[in-house]
Amino acid sequence: MKKRLSSLFNRSFGWAKIITWPRLAVGFGVVLLLAVLGQVVLSTKLGFALGISLYVVAVLLFMGILSAAAKCPPATDEDRARIRALVLPFASFLASLMLLAYSLAHIDSPPSAGRQNYLITLAWVMSMVFFAIAVLLATRWRFPGFRSLGQSLRQNKWELIAVCFLVGAAFFVRVYKLDQIPYPFLKDEAYVGIEAHRIVDQEYTNLLQVGWQMDSLLNSVPEAASIGIFGSTIFGVRLAPVLFGTFTVLFLYFLARAMFDKLTAFLAALCLLGIPPHIHFSRMGVSNITVGFWAVLVFWLTYRAIKSGRTSDYLWAGLVTGLPLYSYAGARLISALGALMIGFCILAQRGYLRKQWRNMAVYAAILIIVAAPSLYLAHLHPETFMSRFRGDNIFSNHWLISEPVNSKRSIPVVLLDQLKRSTLVFFTQPAWGGFYNSPFPYLLSVAAVLFVFGWGYSVFHLRDPRQLLLQVWLWAFVILGSAIYAPAPSTERMIGSFPVAALFCAVGLVQLVNLLKGMQLASPRVLNGIAVGVMAIACLQGTWYYLVTYQQTRVFAHPDEEFEVGVSLDALKLGPGYRMEMLIHLPLQTGVFPIHDYLIPNIQDEQLDTISTDVLQALPRDKGMIFFALPDKMDQLTQVAQFFPDGKWREVDAQPIPGKPKMVLYYSYQVPPGTNP
Repeated sequence: MKKRLSSLFNRSFGWAKIITWPRLAVGFGVVLLLAVLGQVVLSTKLGFALGISLYVVAVLLFMGILSAAAKCPPATDEDRARIRALVLPFASFLASLMLLAYSLAHIDSPPSAGRQNYLITLAWVMSMVFFAIAVLLATRWRFPGFRSLGQSLRQNKWELIAVCFLVGAAFFVRVYKLDQIPYPFLKDEAYVGIEAHRIVDQEYTNLLQVGWQMDSLLNSVPEAASIGIFGSTIFGVRLAPVLFGTFTVLFLYFLARAMFDKLTAFLAALCLLGIPPHIHFSRMGVSNITVGFWAVLVFWLTYRAIKSGRTSDYLWAGLVTGLPLYSYAGARLISALGALMIGFCILAQRGYLRKQWRNMAVYAAILIIVAAPSLYLAHLHPETFMSRFRGDNIFSNHWLISEPVNSKRSIPVVLLDQLKRSTLVFFTQPAWGGFYNSPFPYLLSVAAVLFVFGWGYSVFHLRDPRQLLLQVWLWAFVILGSAIYAPAPSTERMIGSFPVAALFCAVGLVQLVNLLKGMQLASPRVLNGIAVGVMAIACLQGTWYYLVTYQQTRVFAHPDEEFEVGVSLDALKLGPGYRMEMLIHLPLQTGVFPIHDYLIPNIQDEQLDTISTDVLQALPRDKGMIFFALPDKMDQLTQVAQFFPDGKWREVDAQPIPGKPKMVLYYSYQVPPGTNP
């Protein structure tokens, strides 16, 4: 240790003794950097003493540079060339910090304060762009030429065709009858749509602030883009999750190809394509599906950076590792796991930090820039950053105290049961509850067998860092996404585990095929084809179950939302020339109707608690009226028909549920404009 410190001191002292204009330019850059950092700290009130200290160091270093410059000989042409090579990267880096400082200084503005708030988000985005430019210029990065790209595509044309097939099939399975499946449209989807619509209407302009469910408003920007094109429709709010689910399949292919081989990659992507709950959440207008998307993207780019050692790859890895902080709250786990991958390499690979310290500096810097707004808001409002977690997990919501008493079981038994429900749901226990609610496990029979083989193989090969990553990935979601929430399994929080489940299926099938290859029972090409066929059966089994059996059996039944969707779509056909009157009883999901607010924002609606001549006489006649009544309010609707005898009756049945008798969902009575009693 003493020798290392002595060597470091001698190198530093030797560097200071040899004064050149390029080194003075670097020192001056450090001065500006310290000054900007000091101003950032002071303007964001992160610490007065720290900000002043940075300024003091900057001033002292600046005075030292001025003194050394007076003794330095005139600059040579070589000096000027080296300085010019540093100017653009440093200017870009300095611009990045200044833009980030502006963003942080204004980030706590209200989300709807005005259009100038767009500058806050724009400054943050541009700070990332300028930092990337600085790194790429400093490393002399060059974009691959179109000729080399074309040559690469021609050499891998069959792989390109296979990947296009996967993407096309994944998109079709997720977009087919999107406005009808799953049925019905849920209140949570409507809340997301309302928030996205407010972004479109510029009611929300500070997109770095938190919105509904304490997620960042940036989380709703993809839905806002879709709604801006397709309008406030069910299709509009559900299209963004379709794209996230589709690209998850694509990026899983890239991850598995980087970690294993092309066969494993194709099998894993094909498996994920047909996993029923992944299809389900890819078709729902909520942002849970983004967790799996960020998982495969972060792990792919981080793994590629570790494997290649290129500075540009570390730049992209750090960039995407920070972005999940602005997505669904559960995606924060992905940022932690991505950073953990780098930390594991530092600890496990001897000399890794010494060899890759420049790349690590780039990775850490871009990660800090990306994460800074989220972490700074958490610093300003710590009560909001983890509020959902604190309110839902069993250790803070008193469930772990009440459940052992109610079930007459010990706390360890209750916790073990939670863990068992969260693991066996992948291949044997039903996935009851939550936003999925299926009588079958996540993986159906063929995929379930492959998953068990792949998971078992992985357990016995934990010394392989790839298998260790898969195990950490799976158990992080099993424990932190489900086991600590009641009742387990919490499917909507485990979506990030479906890609790794597909990877285990692929690994299991590949190992079975390798065993058959060792027996030489058939040629490798034939056995690979059999593997693809087996996984295709698993994919078709899952796809058929979700799109046909799952929908026909109506296990995803939400009567309150079914009523709200039905009356909203009926009123939508009539347009704003009609007023909607509802004869209902509470609680009908507490009497809040976000689906109305999203689908028919321009149609007035009103709840009528009682019907009498005075009430009906007081109704305005400037528009037509359509009355909707629950079945037990039919008598009151009859009074309406007697008061307005020229209206039109309609009976709407609920979607049939196998094994249950036919039921009326609601009655409607349409009164044309200008109708008098």
